[in-house]
Amino acid sequence: AQYRRHVDRNNVDFYAPALIHHFIDQERNLIDAVKPDLIVTNNRPTMKITTQLAQLPMATIVIPALTRYYNHHYFIPENHFLNTLYPFGGVNKVTPAWCRRTAFLLTMKQWAIPFNKVLRSFKLPAIQDFLSVYEGDVTLINQTKGLMPFRDLPANWFFLEQSMKSTHGTSHTWLDALKTLKNNGCKII
Repeated sequence: AQYRRHVDRNNVDFYAPALIHHFIDQERNLIDAVKPDLIVTNNRPTMKITTQLAQLPMATIVIPALTRYYNHHYFIPENHFLNTLYPFGGVNKVTPAWCRRTAFLLTMKQWAIPFNKVLRSFKLPAIQDFLSVYEGDVTLINQTKGLMPFRDLPANWFFLEQSMKSTHGTSHTWLDALKTLKNNGCKII
């Protein structure tokens, strides 16, 4: 219920250090039971810390808006507190795009605070912002290339085509590599 209340208000600021530690404990138990060679995760921010502790490589699947490379004009959702400042609506029309983007990036820095507390407790390096928890050794963007504007993507970021096939009908190299690893006995969770 707490999760739903926060998400419905466009707020994921419910990750207290104790909750993050709880999730990490659960993830470590799963890793200990399965003993994987690679972790593939989708929208599991605590897994960034868990894989570092387990010294395992991590591939993440992320939506475009949860990356620092998504080059778009952020909008302020209807349920965001900033809409209360403009009681007549139209907050996105009166707020410049640079201001909306800055507000978004500042919010991402704020949401990283409890994660950085936990990282410090494990003597691991701090993250830049909340977007960092969705960056893996390989990051797969859950979007078709060219559909959304991106800038300066690192070499270890790839587009996860919606059909899992390219427009030419061939598999993506990352998918082929994952199949090869699995066929060679690599355990993947």
